[in-house]
This record gives sequence, structure tokens and C-alpha cells, in this order.
Amino acid sequence: NVRLIEAGKNPQGSVFTPDSKRLYLTVMESNTILGIEPATGKIEQRIPTSPGPARLAMVDGGKTILYNLLKGVAWADV
Repeated sequence: NVRLIEAGKNPQGSVFTPDSKRLYLTVMESNTILGIEPATGKIEQRIPTSPGPARLAMVDGGKTILYNLLKGVAWADV
């Protein structure tokens, strides 16, 4: 079973929370990290970023997202 979730232009990296209840996905063209509920496919959270988010990782036990930009590194509390 495959489900398409419209995320926007140029989705990049993704990471699950430690409990796998949320998927975070960077969308480079909209400078956003999306928080997606895997069970429903609904976008539950939008985190604005600086230009060019790409890859990301969960740190601090799932409380923080560390992500790279085209010109640096940043983080967001979730």
C-alpha cells in the first residue's frame, strides 16, 4: 500500500521521532520542515527555516531537530 503525501517542491531529508509517531521532512523550495503524522498522512506541523533546508537529524532525545542549510547548520525545537 502506497500513499502519496503532497509536501511541496524539492523534498529532501526525513527523520522519524524516536517513538516513530511523527515524520519530519525538509522541503527546500518552501524553506520549511513538515511534521507529518504517518498513521493518517496529515501534515500536523510546519516549522519555518532559513533558505535551503536539506538533511536533518533528531537530537536531545527527540526534542530538537538539527538540520543543514545550503549555507550553514541550524536547529529547531519540536
